[in-house]
Amino acid sequence: MTVSPTIPTIRSRISTDLFHRPCNGWIGVDVGTATIKLAQVERRGNRWRLAASLIVQRDDVSAGQSNDSEGLVQRALRSVATMTAGFKGRRTACLLPTSVMEFQTFDIPDSSDDETEQMIQQELEGSAEGDGEPREFGFWRTSDSSTKKDVSPVTVVSVSRRIASAAAAGLLDAGLRCQVIDGLPFALSRAASMALPNHEVQPVATLSWGYSSALLTIAKNGQPVFARSLRDCSLSEWINPICENLGISPDECRHMLAMYGLNASPNRPAAEDVSEAISQLTADPLNRIVDELRKTLSYVQQQFPNLVPDRLLLFGGGATIRNIAATLTQSVGIESTVWQLTPELADRPESIDPSQALLGPAIALSALAGAS
Repeated sequence: MTVSPTIPTIRSRISTDLFHRPCNGWIGVDVGTATIKLAQVERRGNRWRLAASLIVQRDDVSAGQSNDSEGLVQRALRSVATMTAGFKGRRTACLLPTSVMEFQTFDIPDSSDDETEQMIQQELEGSAEGDGEPREFGFWRTSDSSTKKDVSPVTVVSVSRRIASAAAAGLLDAGLRCQVIDGLPFALSRAASMALPNHEVQPVATLSWGYSSALLTIAKNGQPVFARSLRDCSLSEWINPICENLGISPDECRHMLAMYGLNASPNRPAAEDVSEAISQLTADPLNRIVDELRKTLSYVQQQFPNLVPDRLLLFGGGATIRNIAATLTQSVGIESTVWQLTPELADRPESIDPSQALLGPAIALSALAGAS
């Protein structure tokens, strides 16, 4: 995602060599608003294996809602040094919170990657949304093969170079060497390819459903081709009403959502009173995310028919809600599954490990060790 020679980030797809030779991954560090996720994978034969992982609940969640973006990153990385026992090596790939990233779309003439980068740099410098600071960025083109244009929309994911440098410095202070600062759509696209290695030719949708944001990305051939933030669809929209009405803590709420979740058959009496209560308290946020998903997929169908996905992979805290995949499949009309590193488990609900959906982006970061 970057142009900086000192903090390289990745735009190109994973090298095919990574799929054929044994290797240990870097330490993937996914800094979220509510949690920090660390993961390291290794390749054995033709299969991925999760070698080490850690999910740490942050105690400064409110900081993620402030304007102190650099402070948010520094606070998050300050304790990483104490988390890396059991991980191999010191090289890391890092993913920053979506709250410090900026998504923009520019119409750019068809050109080489180098020329496109130069035009994007000029657009960022002149953008009214910009903060006047140099930015690191990654991009992808969204094009519809049914139309012929000399100009196509280019989606740009960027972060202030000051914040990127602070993240790299924070990791270095923790004894870790930052090789890559990645963008969430790129990590999600690689995670989709890792879990669905035979599905690359077909578009697949991913939903990163975190505490403070929900991002829908459509990937094809291991690369993002479309992304949209779903308004007012973060997991906090679910947690807050439950906590307020039941008088429980956010941690207790997350446990309740994972243990009981939603009534998978809303037209029949709930098997669990708790599930029924959760379904009632979260009816509004569920309707919002269903509406946002429907609108977005309808827009893609109209504007980019060759990018319509046939599957939705769920990541983040929202993916840990019991029965959420079945609910979205029924309500949105697209096959929805909780992301799993081992593909065959995704089709066996009783075998699904929800923690893998939390670790998905960090796992994809770790796999960048073999990227070219």
